[in-house]
Amino acid sequence: MKSMKLFLGISLIILAIAIAVVPHFNTCQYHGRDIITAAGTHVPMKCNWSAQAEIVVGIGLLTVGILTLVSRKKETASFLAIIGIVLGAAVILVPTRVIGVCSSMMPCNTFMRPFLVALGALVVALCVIGLVISLSSKESDA
Repeated sequence: MKSMKLFLGISLIILAIAIAVVPHFNTCQYHGRDIITAAGTHVPMKCNWSAQAEIVVGIGLLTVGILTLVSRKKETASFLAIIGIVLGAAVILVPTRVIGVCSSMMPCNTFMRPFLVALGALVVALCVIGLVISLSSKESDA
């Protein structure tokens, strides 16, 4: 159980950092594309806001990863895994349903959205495995 907890915690920390940082290098604004209004001001596209929102989700996942490393009770590990599942789903939902990304062949649509969906699915899978292991564990001190 301890080695699984260590693996899950470190994996969540690495994934959280990737979720919070990598999208910013794949927004349209990073690649020099933005919306120019009639007044001549530059407005970021919605992929920029998705990348900003992923920082918040990444911080939550980072916290879950750190707490997973230091948790001692199996009940705590179970609750952290459930929170991780919800945050993993949020990683997927931000670029697909909640905020979205730009259309067609923009960098955010070709790399950022698939990247976040894949990492979000990985977070959900890891946390489901962690939840199953913590629920099947007989000992109360994980």
